[in-house]
Amino acid sequence: MNEYLSYDDYVELGGTLDELTYNRYAFRAENAINYRTFDRILKLDLSEQSEKFIYALHMTMFDLINLYVAQDSYIGLTKSTTTDEDGNTVPEIRLLGQSNDGVSVTYNVAGARDAMYAINTQIQGAIEKGLNGITTNLGRKLLWRGIYPDE
Repeated sequence: MNEYLSYDDYVELGGTLDELTYNRYAFRAENAINYRTFDRILKLDLSEQSEKFIYALHMTMFDLINLYVAQDSYIGLTKSTTTDEDGNTVPEIRLLGQSNDGVSVTYNVAGARDAMYAINTQIQGAIEKGLNGITTNLGRKLLWRGIYPDE
C-alpha cells in the first residue's frame, strides 16, 4: 500500500485513533483520493514531490479520515454508548421526539441516508479543496479530469 500519511504523521497532526483503526480509515481515504485523481499518485515517487504537494496530501488524508470516522459514528458502525447508574455500558438512545397531552414535538434528526449523502458530499469537497491546484513534479494537476498523453 502506498502510504500517503503515516500513522506517526497522523498523530503529529492531532489524530487520536489507535494504529489498527487508523489503518482501516487511511485505506478508505487513499482509495477515495485515488478514485478522484485517476490513480495519478500511485504512479509517483512521493520522495520527489514538493513540500506543498506532500502537505496538501497529508492534510487531505487527515480530513478524510476524520470524515470517515464521523460517517461511521453517525450510522452506527462505531456504537455510541453511555454508562447507566449501575455502571453498565448501554447503547446511547437518541431522542427523536416527544409527546405530552396532545402536544407532539419532533426533533430534526437526519436519517442515515441523508447523513451518508451529506458526508459523501463533504468527502468529495475535502478532496477537491485539499488537492485543488496541486501539481506533480512533472507539472501535472492531480485533479485534472482529462488524461495526459502518457497515462
